[in-house]
Amino acid sequence: MTELLFAVVASLAALAVPASAQDDALGRVKAQAVLGKLDYVRNLEHPPFELLYHRPGKEYADGFEAAMAKEHGPWLRAIADNFDADYAQPGGLRRRLDRATSTVVVLWMLKDYQPWLKDRAEPNGFSDLALYDRTLGATVVPEYGVPVQAPHWKRLPMLAQAVRGELDAFARDANVQLPHWVAEGLSSYLASHEGPEPTSLRKHFLDKQLVEKVVITMHDPGVRNSTLLPLREMFAVTSYPATRAALVKKYGPAVEKLIKPELAMKMVHGQSWALVMYLHEGAGGKYRANFVKYLGAALAGDGSLAAFQKAFPSVDVGVLEAEFYAWLFEQYAAMFPGRKADPLALKGLGGPAGQDSAATDAAKPLDLAAALELDVPTAHAGLLFEIRRGRFESSIAELEKLRARPKVGAHATRLETEILRCRKFIALRDKHIGALAAAGGKLSFEHEGKKQTAKVKGMADGKVFLEENRAKLAALPLEALDPLELAKSFDKALLEGPDGWARWYPAVLAGDPKALKSLKPGEGADALRKDAGEFYPQMLANGAAVALLARVARGAGSDAAAAKAQFEALSELLAKHGETELVTQRKGVLRQAGAAILAGVWEPSNAAEATAAKYTALPDGRVRLSYDFQKKEQGDDFSADHGYYASWRATLSGTRAASKPVAQFGDGALRMTGAACVRHAWSFRTPVKIEYDVSFEGLSEDANRTPIFAIGACDDRRESFVWSQGFGSLLANEISKRFLRSAPVTEGTPIESGTAYSLGLEIADGKAKSTESGSEVKQIEGLPHTGGGVFLIVHSDPLVVFSTLTIEGVPDMDALRDAWVARKLAALGF
Repeated sequence: MTELLFAVVASLAALAVPASAQDDALGRVKAQAVLGKLDYVRNLEHPPFELLYHRPGKEYADGFEAAMAKEHGPWLRAIADNFDADYAQPGGLRRRLDRATSTVVVLWMLKDYQPWLKDRAEPNGFSDLALYDRTLGATVVPEYGVPVQAPHWKRLPMLAQAVRGELDAFARDANVQLPHWVAEGLSSYLASHEGPEPTSLRKHFLDKQLVEKVVITMHDPGVRNSTLLPLREMFAVTSYPATRAALVKKYGPAVEKLIKPELAMKMVHGQSWALVMYLHEGAGGKYRANFVKYLGAALAGDGSLAAFQKAFPSVDVGVLEAEFYAWLFEQYAAMFPGRKADPLALKGLGGPAGQDSAATDAAKPLDLAAALELDVPTAHAGLLFEIRRGRFESSIAELEKLRARPKVGAHATRLETEILRCRKFIALRDKHIGALAAAGGKLSFEHEGKKQTAKVKGMADGKVFLEENRAKLAALPLEALDPLELAKSFDKALLEGPDGWARWYPAVLAGDPKALKSLKPGEGADALRKDAGEFYPQMLANGAAVALLARVARGAGSDAAAAKAQFEALSELLAKHGETELVTQRKGVLRQAGAAILAGVWEPSNAAEATAAKYTALPDGRVRLSYDFQKKEQGDDFSADHGYYASWRATLSGTRAASKPVAQFGDGALRMTGAACVRHAWSFRTPVKIEYDVSFEGLSEDANRTPIFAIGACDDRRESFVWSQGFGSLLANEISKRFLRSAPVTEGTPIESGTAYSLGLEIADGKAKSTESGSEVKQIEGLPHTGGGVFLIVHSDPLVVFSTLTIEGVPDMDALRDAWVARKLAALGF
């Protein structure tokens, strides 16, 4: 009676509104190009929601919408009531007249939804299954074709988009757009639930798979900086595409190559969902009232960082961000008890204003030119190595630029001295080469690693011109000549002049002890000798690091050979100078540079380094991984995921499983019992072929103790996969495409303890087949699956023993490259 009375009052209130201001969602839907072609039945029994059901055809009797409204309505009404109680009333928010109702358009099938979806401009974490359209003022969702999945997962997309509709309805006007993390996170948080009744919407959860992705990403600063914006910068973006654009602008175009858009969207979704949950429930809920206050300001049109800081007085945003990520680590540890998260991964994520944070860690991470913006003394030190190589003229030009800097200070005198010494050596060099040209003398030099000799014809425009020679060089740049070797052939007459000391200048920079002994007393020589003992040692130590840093930057991305040279320079830089201030201040940019360099070094053959299995390369990009489980190290290729596919386990209540999930690797087998699942670290594109030998220990005649086991492939970690259960029963499930097909084995298979059975699963060309001892058992066709992960899952009291496992497929080389790069960087100390 109460709901009916509420509906009547709501209708009367709508009639009192001028016609121009009333919410005409049905009219907008009918005017839409795709949706307007369909016929709808309207249901107003669950205010403030208006339900528009697509009438599928004449074969469905009038009144079919009543059953559907009974299913959807209470949940939507609960969403509206919760939002009103928790945000609208405390924040003094009022519903806009042009959004007097919140509309949900329920289409019959996914094939009706997808043509409309493809033209929408703002995807979000649930838009593949439901989407709120601001222009329509309506949530659009398909109803049928959903494969087997937990009911709360089926409801979640629609309810999350309904929350977005409520946010829009309570915004000040149609132009208000919330920061993406607020809309994405709050809609996910408020819609999350696990119980069968609408009251379960008062208790929320985090998506384990999303938490896993975010935490794993936090361990890799390169990927992290390509997917997770710092909190301070999240207030300026109002959509996922804008978030992606902000990341590209901040960290460079390599972001788009490092991370696939699908993974990036999941990362942003997970970050937003977890952040909103933390602001509601983390730290004992101390921030909840602050968030409600901020949401009110954001819906009123000010969702800025300043508005957030105003709602969170005396709370440093960086500190709050650091607290959030630490809390997220705690959630991860609780969700995955068998895994360890490295606390060092939290470094650089948030922190007090002014400290390194995700906002400043590795600023412009791929801009190595910025890394070479050195202070004057350090830049001077780096130029000493250029001078030592014989690049005098170009070094003079750079030294003069340093001298012209506004804040050069007392170091100007040092620069002038360096310029003078360069000019003195140039004068000796040019006189020497001029004498060779006049006398037809020969010049010794090195070209392409070989010693060469040629007569000198002359010198001009920074080049020395040569007579015919074995190297077939007509000319050679003067800066290509080794000054140490050149100086050895200087005529004694040159050395007896007042500037003869300059002959030893490059030798002093090279650290040659003979040079000091050969310097005769004199003004220039005495000053050079003094600097060799007091000034140059520290300058050269700094310069060595600068020279390596320059080698890291030189030729970035040109080819694999250049990338290898860059990586060698980076390795040497970190090994020799990793603790210097010059390097530690640039650790972020060097880490990003290392990631980009290693991506250039990567070759598919490196994939063999990413597995403990026997690795065999096959044609067409396929590989074979063979496990005999003789060594525990092979277990490093797998991770525990014991909570996976809980909805399936719920149907096995008549079958007993050991109280504790177990997955033990080594001694020739993978032994599993309980409600256990292990996941392979790699992902494979089809065709995929899996073969394994399985046996059992501890069998009995008790039917409740029958071991249940399966192997899955093409898995997306959200219960879409193809698997072979037991002795060949096939199941193919693809949630996003509403695909579900099975081919069960109906007859029982007698099994004996200790007997090994050879089973397999093959997926290729849209077909899946299960095998036993090489013979086909069952087949499914028409699969939409193209690839994904591999997992082994058991629900058993006896031990299920896998003695061999062979996986063939086309590995996801991008993922392997990223993992390989991460390991290489970790070995460097990043």
